[in-house]
Amino acid sequence: MELKQLNKIILILSFFIGINVFSQMNMSYINGEKLTINSKTKKGDFIKLVDDNNYTIYYIIDRKDFDLKRGLGTSSMANIIFFSKKYNKGILASFQQMIYHVKKNVYNISLSVDEHMIIPQMIIVDKNFNYEYLMTSYFGPLPNSDIDISRMRIQDYRDYCKIKKMSLNKIIIDEDINEILKILNTDTITSTNCEVIFEVEDLKQFFPKKIVR
Repeated sequence: MELKQLNKIILILSFFIGINVFSQMNMSYINGEKLTINSKTKKGDFIKLVDDNNYTIYYIIDRKDFDLKRGLGTSSMANIIFFSKKYNKGILASFQQMIYHVKKNVYNISLSVDEHMIIPQMIIVDKNFNYEYLMTSYFGPLPNSDIDISRMRIQDYRDYCKIKKMSLNKIIIDEDINEILKILNTDTITSTNCEVIFEVEDLKQFFPKKIVR
């Protein structure tokens, strides 16, 4: 009887822990994630790494990564979208990946995120993965101060104006995705300086032009 009660308690605790994990999501969640892709049978431009009632994490396939001889591996950047179902938007960011061509048409991929990693450039996408906002992050001391702070800026992608700024409680990869996206529902516009917050060439180099959902 006591064993049954103990098992029941463990199941209940596991249930509530699971709810807590997936009611919040951050970018560092993908650290150590592994996936296998068959380049011949896999259709479409993305793979779902996580999908629950609150969030979906998409791995964006770049087929140029498959130009690799069998038995060899390479390091490159992977584009990941952390999509919030609450806000119906996602954050597109790049992370390190290792790709191994293990056999014909089959590739093993391992994703990694340094716990101290600062992602300087990201994009906020809408429900169809169209670009809506450019976003940059910063972690370091304020001028004339030894205190490190974490902050970000968000800028409208269409006209490069209306910059919004936000201070974060943690470095951006450890911040809850919804805490980042909620700034879009506020009117805290701090600037109308119409200069791009990161270089257009970087936009072309690190992020795909179009993602077909």
